[in-house]
Formats: sequence, structure tokens, C-alpha cells
Amino acid sequence: MIFFKSHAFLPTDSSEEPNSNERYGYFEKRAKLVPAVRLLQTAESLKKGDYKIEFSVSDIDGNNIFNETHIVSAIPDITKNVEERICLEKCGLYWLQIAVFDSTGKILKQSRYPFAIIVNLPPITSVSSISPLGGHRMSAGQMAMGRLVGFKWDRFWSRAYCWPAIERTPGRFNWTWIDKAVKEAVDAGTEIVYTIHGVPGWASSAPENLEDVRRFAITNLKNPGKWKKASDESLRLLRECFPPKSMNLWEKFIGKLVSRYRKFIHHWEIINEPDAYMPYFVGTPEQYAALLRTAYETIHTIDPDAKVLGFSLCHDFWKHEGSRWIADNFLDRALKAGAGKYFDIFSYHN
Repeated sequence: MIFFKSHAFLPTDSSEEPNSNERYGYFEKRAKLVPAVRLLQTAESLKKGDYKIEFSVSDIDGNNIFNETHIVSAIPDITKNVEERICLEKCGLYWLQIAVFDSTGKILKQSRYPFAIIVNLPPITSVSSISPLGGHRMSAGQMAMGRLVGFKWDRFWSRAYCWPAIERTPGRFNWTWIDKAVKEAVDAGTEIVYTIHGVPGWASSAPENLEDVRRFAITNLKNPGKWKKASDESLRLLRECFPPKSMNLWEKFIGKLVSRYRKFIHHWEIINEPDAYMPYFVGTPEQYAALLRTAYETIHTIDPDAKVLGFSLCHDFWKHEGSRWIADNFLDRALKAGAGKYFDIFSYHN
């Protein structure tokens, strides 16, 4: 068996070939890159004998700038690890190629890994918090990537951070994933924008029966054809987009969330794109205004210096795309319902 590994490019504990998303890397000048090859002779794979392992690096113009060859003898049931240390001074795009040859010169395995050498970066902690640059879920193993372009902000908004993922059953909270993500972001010096959204099925105002949910969607949401064919899982997820059946439940959850992270998170966005029937929010603009007010008052009671981001609209973006998912006059109706007094920052996706 032959495994390609790299202390710089690939997980060091991986015994499998990586997927395509893992075949990249950004490294500062003079960083030590340590690609490696593992050889294991078994009855089903390698034959006894000598093998040539070649490491080479070419630049964006195809010029070979590094080449090193190792001759290794395969011994039954003995693993041989062959490493090469590469250190480049010049910034640019490069390709690392690793190839294994048998004694006849036949290529048994080879692969190419693109990477880049960049300037030495200042710590992200030195970047001002007024930086406008940020990204989605940079804490999900992508913090180093965001740092390359100066991302200071990390928006927590995926399902892993939503209410249904945290409190699947009443009163039982799972903070494990969020604790880890918050620590990673804080350690990196990144600011967090946390989007509070979703409602657990037990707290949802949606009908209990999934067929009743389907009928509601066909009658009230755009693109009824989609809901006629929707799976039970899609309908269960739709239930999590309804407003909570009790404002007290919404207030209690936000209180728990903000109290836990008030030292680390100071920007809270209330519901992702509530004007979009993706759906993210299956409620009226007036219901959104009420939820925004409760969130605003609860957050500021716990952390007076916190900033509440309101609306998180996608209106013009989706209209431009010709989508049929938009709730008409959402902003106007929510403002008429009093929402204008209950946010510090207007959030708009475009």
C-alpha cells in the first residue's frame, strides 16, 4: 500500500487519500513544508524490492524549482515513511508533485498539490475591529484561510448554531460545538456576529401534523409545487422556521445564549433573511417585528453594550436573480409594526 501524507498539506493522522478540498495550502515565506510518503508491503500490494520516491515543485510558469529523489527498499509488513523538507523564499503559486516508481520505472502512484507562498502576516489580533471584512463560519477549520485576506469577522449562522441544534428537547442544552467554535475565534482574535434563528419543533407554532404543514405551505408560501412534493424531512425543517408558539420561550432561549457568551460575542443578528421564503422564517413581518423587539430588549438587558443587527434582508439580491421567494413589502410592514426602534445595525444582504 502507498499513502501520501503531508505535515503541511494534509492531516498527519490520515490513512486515506484526501478529498479535493484538502489539496491546497497557504504558507508564509520560509515555512517548512514536510510532504511524506508511507510505504507498506503486504501480500496484496507492494512486492519486495526497491522503489523510487520523487518529490518535485514547479512554479506557475511550469519551471521546476525543486527536485529530490529517494530510493527505498520495501520489507514485508514493515512501514517505511519517507519525508522531504521544502522551504521556499519567493512568494507565488506552486505545485508539489509526489510520485512513486517501481524498479522498472513504472509509476505506481502520483499526485499534485497546489499551494502558495505568501508574505509573512501580522496576527489577526492586530487588525482593527472596524475592519469591514468577514466570512461565514471561518471558525469551522477555515480561520487560517480567512486570515489570508484579512477577515476580522466570523458570522455564525449555519444550522449548527441555531436554536434547534442547541435545545433539541426543552431545557437540555448542547453547547459543545459552539463553545469550541467561539474559543477558536476568540483565540484567533476574530470578532463574531451570531445569527439567532430557527425554532425547535417542540417550541414551534407550526401544525404538529406534517400533512397540515404541507397544506399550509401549498396555500401560503410561494412555489406551491415544491411543497406538494416535499419530503417529510423538508416539512420537519419547515416547522423549525415558524415563529415560536410562545414569546416567553424565545426570550428564555436568547437569555441563555447571550448570558453564556456575553464576554465573547457582542453582535447579535436576529433571524437570517426573514423576507426570503427559502424558507428561513415562515412568519409575517409583524411577527418578525415582535420577535426583534423581544430579542433586542433581552440582549440589552444582559449586555447593554451589545449591538443588535436587524432584518438581515436579501430582498434586492433575490429579486435580481428572478426568484419567487420574496415576501412582498416585508421591510415596510415590519417598520410600521414598530421594528425601527429595536435594532442598532441594519443588516442587508446584497
